[in-house]
Amino acid sequence: MKHHLYFSMVCISLCLTFSAAAFSQQSFDNWLKNPLLKNASVGLLVIDARTGDTLFQHNPRLSLTPASCMKLFSTSTALEVLGKDYSFSTEIACSGVPDSAGTLHGNVYIIGYGDPCLGSDRFADYYLKPLNFIGEWVKAIKNAGIKKIDGCVIGDPSQFCYPFQPGSWLYEDVGNYYGAPVSGLSIYENMYKLHFGTGISDGDSTLLLGMEPQIPGYTFINKVISATKGGDQSFIIGGSGCSSKTIIGSLPVKQTRFTIKGSVDNPPLWAAQLLSEALAKNGVTVTQTARSLPEGEYRPPVKVLYTTKSPPLKRICDATNLWSLNLYAEHLAIASAQQLQATPTTWFPKIVEFWKNKGMDTDGLQMMDGSGLSVFNTVTVSQLVYLLRYMHYNAKTQGTLMTTLPVAGNSGTLTRYCQYGTGKGKIHAKGGSMKGVRAMAGYARPDSGKEIVFAVIINHYDDSKGDIKKHVEDLLNIIAAL
Repeated sequence: MKHHLYFSMVCISLCLTFSAAAFSQQSFDNWLKNPLLKNASVGLLVIDARTGDTLFQHNPRLSLTPASCMKLFSTSTALEVLGKDYSFSTEIACSGVPDSAGTLHGNVYIIGYGDPCLGSDRFADYYLKPLNFIGEWVKAIKNAGIKKIDGCVIGDPSQFCYPFQPGSWLYEDVGNYYGAPVSGLSIYENMYKLHFGTGISDGDSTLLLGMEPQIPGYTFINKVISATKGGDQSFIIGGSGCSSKTIIGSLPVKQTRFTIKGSVDNPPLWAAQLLSEALAKNGVTVTQTARSLPEGEYRPPVKVLYTTKSPPLKRICDATNLWSLNLYAEHLAIASAQQLQATPTTWFPKIVEFWKNKGMDTDGLQMMDGSGLSVFNTVTVSQLVYLLRYMHYNAKTQGTLMTTLPVAGNSGTLTRYCQYGTGKGKIHAKGGSMKGVRAMAGYARPDSGKEIVFAVIINHYDDSKGDIKKHVEDLLNIIAAL
């Protein structure tokens, strides 16, 4: 009798297991049948992280545009190659020594080594307290006995890279803050703000109230109109090296002070201007106008007076993935590639090669930048899942990547996902979006005790057929219930 009871319990358990599996498969199948995806290209892969067993798959090796999920490659590579405790440096140096009267017959240099967050209030404990970092620079210069600079302040990005924006970025992106140029000397996230007042009706003109901070040489032509729908649909047009910008598009009606953000074309020059102004305010005369070091001009021998250190790389990765910061991701990718002995023409291919050497099947992986802003990036969900599983179990910093990711319903860019669904608090993932693209890749921790790695990329969906955000949330809730 006991044997019959045991056998019956086993049968019931197996039936429940198979039933749950069948239900999960049906849930995924139904999710794929949504009209939103009728003409879309979709890749989806869900695996058991511990065993590597596939729980569901659909086009796992189809190359698709990942948008900001590309940041997973940048942050993962940086953690592996540079290490979570790595920090970037920025040096204040001078050519020559001051004479007996305190006059420096030479120049002061700000030498950047690729710190993406120099001056950011995200890291106020590093840059703004107890003394503002520029104040620390001024103090170091004065402590060196310099009372007058018979020369200028020069922003020098040459140790990392000169300001650039990848050629595959859209022209309408490069004038906006999310398309800010990468530079060996970046400052305040290479970003400025524009403030607007808007009208009360559709089509009313807007008033450009001002620029913050006021950067010398910039002019703006305002063609932005007011609109009752659509939110912020404005774009700052004018690429690198163009100081005259045109702002187009629309902003919400009835706003007394609506702020948009633009990208600074020449961050090293801006840094030099800021230090030169600060020196003058603190009694140090600078006889020549601040400038940046152009390509082809070499810096003479210098004496380093002060070094500003960035937060540890782990904290930079946290911010990069939590808030999907393009500038940070680009800096992390380039710093990693340089550590791998890459040249500017091989930065991103070198990262692909790195992961190939780690066992990843990189066929179909095309990395054109570190942030995902390029529409020419392509990746498969299989590659994203491989990357995530590797970082969780095999990386030098095992499990660290997961702690950098937003949590559904709780933090960062996923705060508004799954607020009332199964996935709340159980999904740690990086999202990606641009026009016609939605992606999500990360880890799930269901109540069942499973550890799951997943990735989904959707290209060319039809947003007239439904809400793509809600549809992705539905998928996250299905995964969180496995």
